[in-house]
Amino acid sequence: MTWDRGGDPVGIAAVVHPGWVQRALTAEDWRGFPGNEPGGGEGFSKVERIAQQIFDKLAELHITYVHEPAESVPGAQRVRAVDEVLSLGQATCLDMCATFCSAALDAGIYPLLLTVRQEERRRHALVLVPVDLRWSFGAPALLDEGFSRSPLILDGDDVRDLVASAPDDAMGAWLAIDVEQATYSTDRDAGDWACAIASGASYVKEWDWDVCVDVGGIRAQQDNSSELPTLARTEKVLAPGYLPLPDDSTPLQMIQTRYGVVPFCSRPEYRELKEWTVGTAKSPGRKPDVSVAVLTGAGGTGKTRMAAQLCHDLEVLGWYTGFVPAKSVMENDELAYLAELTTELLIVVDYAEEYRQEQLAALLRALRGRRSPTRIVLTARGIDSWWEDFREELESDGIQLGRGLVKELEPRPDPVLLYRQAVRGFSKVINGVNPPEVVIPERAGDTALDIVLQAWLAVVDDDGMQDPQSERSVERGAKSARASNPNARDSLYDRVLRLEFNRWRTFPELQDISLIHLRRIAATLSLLVPDAGQVDDVLFRLLEWRNEHLRRSRVAELMSTTLLRSAGDGTVSLRPDPVAEHLILSVFGDDPDQVDAVLPGDPLDVPGISEPDASEATVTRALMLGQQAQNLSQVITRAASQDRESAVRLAHHVLKACPHLWSSALEVALAQGGPFAHALEQLIESGAELPCEEIQSAIPLGHSTLRGVALAAMQRMEAPSERDPVKRAIYLHHLANRLSDAGRSVEALEVAQEAAGLYRELALASPEVYTPDLAASLNNLAKFLSEVGFSVEALEVAQQAAGLYRELAQASPAAYTPDLALSLNNLASNLSAVGQYQEALEVAQETVRLRRALAEAWPETYTPGLATSLGNLAMFLSAVGQEREALVAAEETVRLRRALVEVWPEVYTFDLAISLNSLAKILSRLGRRNEGLVVAREAVRLFRNLVEVSPAAYTPNLALSLSNLSNFLPEVGLVP
Repeated sequence: MTWDRGGDPVGIAAVVHPGWVQRALTAEDWRGFPGNEPGGGEGFSKVERIAQQIFDKLAELHITYVHEPAESVPGAQRVRAVDEVLSLGQATCLDMCATFCSAALDAGIYPLLLTVRQEERRRHALVLVPVDLRWSFGAPALLDEGFSRSPLILDGDDVRDLVASAPDDAMGAWLAIDVEQATYSTDRDAGDWACAIASGASYVKEWDWDVCVDVGGIRAQQDNSSELPTLARTEKVLAPGYLPLPDDSTPLQMIQTRYGVVPFCSRPEYRELKEWTVGTAKSPGRKPDVSVAVLTGAGGTGKTRMAAQLCHDLEVLGWYTGFVPAKSVMENDELAYLAELTTELLIVVDYAEEYRQEQLAALLRALRGRRSPTRIVLTARGIDSWWEDFREELESDGIQLGRGLVKELEPRPDPVLLYRQAVRGFSKVINGVNPPEVVIPERAGDTALDIVLQAWLAVVDDDGMQDPQSERSVERGAKSARASNPNARDSLYDRVLRLEFNRWRTFPELQDISLIHLRRIAATLSLLVPDAGQVDDVLFRLLEWRNEHLRRSRVAELMSTTLLRSAGDGTVSLRPDPVAEHLILSVFGDDPDQVDAVLPGDPLDVPGISEPDASEATVTRALMLGQQAQNLSQVITRAASQDRESAVRLAHHVLKACPHLWSSALEVALAQGGPFAHALEQLIESGAELPCEEIQSAIPLGHSTLRGVALAAMQRMEAPSERDPVKRAIYLHHLANRLSDAGRSVEALEVAQEAAGLYRELALASPEVYTPDLAASLNNLAKFLSEVGFSVEALEVAQQAAGLYRELAQASPAAYTPDLALSLNNLASNLSAVGQYQEALEVAQETVRLRRALAEAWPETYTPGLATSLGNLAMFLSAVGQEREALVAAEETVRLRRALVEVWPEVYTFDLAISLNSLAKILSRLGRRNEGLVVAREAVRLFRNLVEVSPAAYTPNLALSLSNLSNFLPEVGLVP
């Protein structure tokens, strides 16, 4: 809450509650706090003894003193709730006083909260306690108004003269307690009771009285039972970055990154991430301070480990940090709790590309108003459509973020250092000692995970753990086609898996189970990633376990509680993920028929699910099958990074065997692309019974990997007949867009011409209804004509579209001005394409005027479009020789895009680099070559950064930018 000590001084009592301290602490931490018990003496000695007990117990909690939160403004300070103080261990002097007051009410002593001041901006909070009063519900209040801005005069005595100066001061009738003395800071330990009493007395006597709130009196008159907030335990909201290693860990569990067995090996990307997190949080402001970073990289490159280490390092600095629990939705009360925290906040979302976009958006919506530094780190194997969809959803919600960071990790940090660190970490856990010497192999591995696995194998003694020759042949047989392309990573993962499964076979339940069946069990569970309670049901699908009821349940329990337990997310799967994906492709990739028996059924086929009063068990089973379908789609998609051919083959087989899995496959492919894209297209073309209209509608135009799927679905839909021109025109309009999207421009043009003809006839009959559709259709047609080289015809159609939109905008400016601006932007390009540069310039100038007005009214929505139009205007001005005017437009374009890059660098950096190249050329033509050289170098630097993220997409632009730069060097006397 925010306490307005001027306007609402008694409001501070809202964070003081009897019973709250006990509820916020564990039983062990609560033990020793005093309760309201009779006996033990009277007067000063008893009250002081109770107050000292509270002070000493608070000191034992090792609460850190922090400065006033960023949300505070003059006269109104943000106050942490008691559960935040006690669970996160951070507090200001005011927070500590509120917490002390809550404990005082529990103990039956009467607290008042006093702030004193020295000069205008220096204030300090204390707790006043009268020694001859006890507190209970219904007790009379000391102050009728609940507060006093002048020193208290009680029975003619000034309270300042009655404050005890030291413990056991028999002359003192009041205690003034400086509760801040119970906190710790970087340069001091907590003070003792004597310091708290002496310091409190000094403040009361030497500083000016600010406001005294009769917390005890206010709380005595209120029924607190209905006001106690529901406490959210912080450790249940976010999972800690690092987790304790189980005592009976298996080899692969020891390797899991969040157990932190291997000491963290720093790397440049981590230092940049930490600087982004902490560096941008050094200057708190009055506006929301929420920023997002994305760490990308292949599986095993160390994304999760970096995020876990960042949690650890920031927790030491006093931040509340942790991972969002995987595979679960954060409840509204948990989101509200995070939003209301005053402490700096770091949230990690691992596998963000697999996290549902609406859940990510809900997280950002909940935190959008936090002014304390709030950093959200997303880890993903790549920036695909999921990131664009997420960003667009934030923009549509009007959520403004601070400076972001998108960083692709190198496959590995320093291999020698990481290998040495890993050997020492494993040796300490396995053998209890550090090795005297670490021999570095010639080839440690291609990724951080590979290096760690090599180090683990170097530590364990696996000479006696090799499988019989007959068992080893299982692996070779399971890899058939994959064995034709052997690689070092396959061999490494197979060796680690042999040791893992041999460890499994030391358990009595698994001693007589063959390696084939162990591999199938592990692959099945890793493919479906069930919750612990679902493992028995999944094993039942394996033919060899169907009739082994008792034994199957024991194996299921062993898998979920020991061998395949998760690192905190409640699911059951082999880890690390790249090793699990290797196993899945080894077992199912080249013999997909094996997967048929374990695939989840259709949730809609669960008996009773369609009934309005379906039982909870029925609904739970349907949800379970749906989640497993989602999981297998994500796992196969991830596995494609190891062996695309096997993953594609498996994806095709899965959809052919169970067409109902199309929904989860489409959802994953929409976010990540991957092997299900072509499998979905083939499934649609096979004639399988599918909701093609639903599939087509779900895929946005321009999707990077699903254009073929959308077109196939569109073509499977029944085209409306000519007897229904409205529906047919709509269908053809969408079909033309899908054809163009798939690169089939000639076919798109033919379809668009028919659609435009239908809309023209409809608009003649009902202009008020169909003129907007005709204008949109003509815009499309002009684009398709231009794509196939019919520039003159494209110009004619573009002029018609712009004319229609101009009429519509005159009649309804608010509705159609954005469409008019877009149409004019296209018209300018069409005019330029036929050499009508002056006309193109005039249209571009009108476009800028329209978009400038739109951007002034709705800057978040229309500033990017204004920047684009200004860039075009600069180009057209330059084409007619107006270089100085072109320079003005180009400079404004750069200014706007710099501002956009500050908010969304991953989205607008490319546009900024393009604008800088254009600006550099204009500066050169004006003879300002040194300035142009500086700008050209900046463009090259930006393109180099983009190439690091996506070489295939941006290398051609870098080449052009380098060529532009090379043209400047001779001009300024430098050798290129």
